[in-house]
Amino acid sequence: MSEKNTLYDNLRNPVSTIERGQQIPSGLNKLSVHVWIVNDAGEYLLQQRMGTAKKFPNMWGQTGGGAIAGESSWDACVRETMEELGLTPDPEKSVLVGTIKRPMDFVDVWLVHSNAKISDLKPQASEVQSVKWVTLADIQHMQYDNEFIPSIVPGFNMVLNYQKMVNPTPVNARDFLGKLVRVQMDRPLGSKHPKHGFTYEVNYGFIPNTISGDGEELDAYVLGIDTPLATFTGKCIAIIHRTNDNDDKLIVVPDGQNPTNEYIEQKTAFQEQWFKHTIVR
Repeated sequence: MSEKNTLYDNLRNPVSTIERGQQIPSGLNKLSVHVWIVNDAGEYLLQQRMGTAKKFPNMWGQTGGGAIAGESSWDACVRETMEELGLTPDPEKSVLVGTIKRPMDFVDVWLVHSNAKISDLKPQASEVQSVKWVTLADIQHMQYDNEFIPSIVPGFNMVLNYQKMVNPTPVNARDFLGKLVRVQMDRPLGSKHPKHGFTYEVNYGFIPNTISGDGEELDAYVLGIDTPLATFTGKCIAIIHRTNDNDDKLIVVPDGQNPTNEYIEQKTAFQEQWFKHTIVR
């Protein structure tokens, strides 16, 4: 017996059902769930799609899928997680963080807390070839290395924003070492500090969707680019660890460059001269 999907109007009122896999009529929508699983260490459980998958083969993403007719969003969250990972979400440790409206699809984004060991999981052999716990830094690196399914990024950002509101936990700057990161510049080369008035001699910005020890986004110096930038994607090759301030800084450069500590000190002295610090690699 074939499975069916419930179809909803654009106000999410159920109107009919359709055989799963059939074309959805214009103006109607199915229901999907994205299930993001996080542990006590702040790591996220990702699964790798099979190489034979029709969409995004061999790429990494979250658990999830389409709801079957008659299922609630929570029912679909539980079923998909059990089917794909052999893991049963705890309703007391799960929350619906929001909904994304896509063409012909409502996507409910769930955040589930679990400390499951990889060895205890039972990945679905037909859909999942591997699973692993990863840090936020790992996910950002995977995005820029084209290993992370791009269409799920809005849902992941929704999860990150929710976590920042209810449980703001600082990231570990060292997780970003050797990783590709995107820096959003709020103080580009040549701009002035809004309070102290000194000039930024390099591009300076932050890593979106992160929290540093000072409660703000994790900051980064971009070296090796001599023009003002709005954004930049490069590799984190070092960290300036301030020993008298809870505010580490990433050193980000074009992939392939590896400046010396002396060069880093020289380029960041316009601001770091006032802080005791060490360079971590």
